[in-house]
Amino acid sequence: RRCRFRGAGKEGSRTFGEQMNIKKRVTFHTARHTFATLLLSKGVPITTVQALLGHSSVRTTQVYAEVKQCTILNDLQRVLR
Repeated sequence: RRCRFRGAGKEGSRTFGEQMNIKKRVTFHTARHTFATLLLSKGVPITTVQALLGHSSVRTTQVYAEVKQCTILNDLQRVLR
């Protein structure tokens, strides 16, 4: 499946990738994964992301919570401020 924006006229029929000028194919799974990862990286609680994605178990959502080096550094900088 490909993600499509709903909108008026010609714009509504363009895919997300076309609208954002992304050359790679953007699938539903890619968009969903990006959405979840972005929310978690911005500090949204994992239980909120779990509910938004419709996961019955937080363990399923934890796949998106991969700890990145920059996330660790950002968290430490926040504590030191």
